[in-house]
Order: sequence, then C-alpha cells, then structure tokens
Amino acid sequence: VDTTKAGTYTVTYSATDAAGNTVTANRTVTVTADATAPVIAITAGMDSILQGNTWTDAGAVCSDNLDASKSATAAGTVNASVAGSYTITYSCADTAGNSATSVTRTVSVLPDADLDSVIDSADNCPTIPNVDQLDTDSDSQGNACDADDDNDNVNDENDAFPLDATESVDTDADGIGNNADSDDDNDGLLDVIEVSIGTDPLVADSDFDGVNDNIDVFPLDATEVMDTDKDGVGDNADAFPRNARETTDSDGDGVGDNADAFPNDASKTEEDNSLFGGSVSWFSLFALGLVRLFRIKK
Repeated sequence: VDTTKAGTYTVTYSATDAAGNTVTANRTVTVTADATAPVIAITAGMDSILQGNTWTDAGAVCSDNLDASKSATAAGTVNASVAGSYTITYSCADTAGNSATSVTRTVSVLPDADLDSVIDSADNCPTIPNVDQLDTDSDSQGNACDADDDNDNVNDENDAFPLDATESVDTDADGIGNNADSDDDNDGLLDVIEVSIGTDPLVADSDFDGVNDNIDVFPLDATEVMDTDKDGVGDNADAFPRNARETTDSDGDGVGDNADAFPNDASKTEEDNSLFGGSVSWFSLFALGLVRLFRIKK
C-alpha cells in the first residue's frame, strides 16, 4: 500500500495446513487523498514604527494536519523611510498541494519628518529634530523652532538671555541682565546715581572723552576731565588749575583776576587794590622817606 498516493489497494493473505491445503483472503485498503488545507497564524510583532526606524518581520506559522509546522512565505515590503501603510501577505501549501488561505499583516510607518523619534502629531517642532521637546515658554512651540523661547517679545538672536523672560539685555556683558544689574554699564557708578546726575547708565563714558564717568569729574563735558584745585572749573579751562582762589587771568600777566588790582591791564600787577595802593604803594614810599628824613635831622 502506497500511502503517499490516493487509490485502492488489495492485500492478499494465504495460509497452508499440514496436509498441503491452502486458503487465501483479500483485504481492500483505500488511501484517500489529503484534502485538508494548512492554516496560517501570524506571529505577534511590531506592526507600527516611526518613520526612519527599522521594521523586522515577526513572520507567520503554517500548521497542517499531516505535515510538520513550518514558516509561511511572506510577500511585500515596508519602506520605513516613507510614512504610510504597508501590507505583508503570508501563504503556504502542504505536501499534498493544499494551499492555506493567505493572511495579511498591516504595518504602519508613522510620520516623523525630522526623524527625532517623536511622531509629528505630538512633535512641537515637527520639521526640526528636538528629542527633548523643550518648550521654555510653554507655547506649544519647541525651543528648537521658536524664535522667542522665553516669550518676552525679543527674538532669541537679539536676546542676551533667551531663556529668561525677565531679562533680554546685558549692556556690560557681565552675565547679569540690566533689570537685575545695579550698574548696567559697569563704570563704577550705580544706575540710580547716573540718572540723578544726568549721565547715561548704559554708557560707561557718557561724554565720549575716553574717561569713564566714575573717574571723570566732568562726565558730561568732553573738554574736561580733572579739577585739581576743586574750584568747579576744569583744569583745561582753569588758568590756575592748582589754585582754588583763581580761575582766570584776563590780561595774561600771570596774576589771577581775583588777586590782580588791574585784571584787564597787563602792565599793572598790584595784588591789593586798596585805598593806598598795593604792597609797594606810593604811601609806603612816602612813609619810608619820612623815616629817613627824621634820622638825618637827629
């Protein structure tokens, strides 16, 4: 009997006794063809991936009533670099030629345009990679694509503190924002003092004379810096920068106007404009003459 082929087979049995008598009997064996198709079962696997990731087929198992189980044959491809839905079809047949009903697996490649492993629908910057999804100002726009991360109305490119909504300018570049910095221009004068005296709290040298406000006696006068005699007149304009009692010499005779009895006459330099003249006056000469005359007469 060939059990691999369908058909009717006869098996004959015989027996002989001691007297030599023989008897026979027949058995009819029918081999029926295998008409049962195998069954395919899909193996559980990852049927949904993010764009750009790798998809691995978990496969399917083909089970038959007679044959040993085996892997089903898969047909179809998944392009993980392009978002979309893909179908994988599994098929198999047993040794009798019976084909299983094909089954399919649907694989979804979810959109992730920037390939940062965050699905576009949940990505706060879908076109710029930002795995951390940082959103400082909680405006649903990630820092990676937000022009104003701290939402202080100053674009990050112009903001010295792009992640601090309370600061945006650091005039003296000392790492402390102007709002918190008591000396914005770092010239040694507190902002409140500069405002009170009229200098610019954002400019270390308000009169641009090359000398910072904190050491410039005349921070708003580009022609003056020092006042050596502290008379309120700058050294450049003071004819006597080391004499607090004098500032001008109108006649240019080297004697200050305050001490010069004739401030507009360079030929006279008496320093005492009293009733009797200066220190060497006509009255003095007259008195000296009288003394000499008195000595002669004696």
